Amino acid sequence: MDIKIDNSTGDLDVSNNSLNLTAEGGESIAQRLKIRLRFFFREWVLDRSQGTKWFEIILKKGVTKYAADQELRQRVINTPEVKSIEEWNSTLNNETREYDVTFDVRTTQGQTLAFGFSDILNNS
Repeated sequence: MDIKIDNSTGDLDVSNNSLNLTAEGGESIAQRLKIRLRFFFREWVLDRSQGTKWFEIILKKGVTKYAADQELRQRVINTPEVKSIEEWNSTLNNETREYDVTFDVRTTQGQTLAFGFSDILNNS
């Protein structure tokens, strides 16, 4: 279980005048994964080696699909309780500089969770 983040605001979920927790399993793992992928490299003051290298790799002009995929795949597979990446589909258009990805992960509890950029980047 983790402290629950409100999907609409991105703040701690303190509805009903209490600090709420995520349900064990899928909800908790999904929230961790979203946080890890939204987190920029060197953003956390307590550990500057953490974060997704959005500016250093993924958003860099001339990035290869392989490099973008590798950065995100490493962040996903190193998320606590993610056992494996079951499916990974991505596209990169260097002319428009658009990158999109959808993926499924298998958790250590045997659940399969599906994600896409719209899931990761939006608060919903």
